[in-house]
Amino acid sequence: MNRIACTVFSALALFPALLPALDEAKLAAIHPAMEAAVKAKQAAGIVTLVMEKGKVVYQDAVGMADIGKGRAMEKDALFWIASMTKSINATAVMVLVDAGKLTLDEPASKWLPDLAKVKLADGSAPEKPITLRMLLSHTAGIAFPRRTPSDGAVSLKAYVASLLKTPLAFQPGSAYEYGFGPTVTGRIIELVSGMKYERFCRPRFSRRWA
Repeated sequence: MNRIACTVFSALALFPALLPALDEAKLAAIHPAMEAAVKAKQAAGIVTLVMEKGKVVYQDAVGMADIGKGRAMEKDALFWIASMTKSINATAVMVLVDAGKLTLDEPASKWLPDLAKVKLADGSAPEKPITLRMLLSHTAGIAFPRRTPSDGAVSLKAYVASLLKTPLAFQPGSAYEYGFGPTVTGRIIELVSGMKYERFCRPRFSRRWA
């Protein structure tokens, strides 16, 4: 199975002594530490970036971005950044809301029909349709999935399809439970924009480091 197996390591986590005084010797020690972590199989690939006073003073990549395909890690590699994605995700949704392509309080099944098929644990249908506002605010009832080794190694389309096969944890809009509602909105972004999630977000939110 070809899968992306990569981890971002913070330079400060590897070297707390980097701050407050940055020097060339400490920066030079980062690359060997990254290579050692990959050799020890703590990560398949690592990207490290160090900034001081708003400027990039060190950036490096080691290891593999895709082990199955033999693709080396690159400095600008895209990563699944877990919960930090949520602010980016919500911004992307609002870009489409401002463009008149999405609305927060209509049934989200308008764009993702499978949302109209979700059930509660007792097999009953939800009393209210799930909206984008519910998905973004963790009030849709989308259950927190069981974590598996394939997390992050499947398409957003496939992952969301698996989320929607799991019964809702509660009636939409009736409670709050931290979960994967924002992930579902990511798939809606793809469907509405006609682009892969990263292709939609990259030109709008990324920054190329000089």
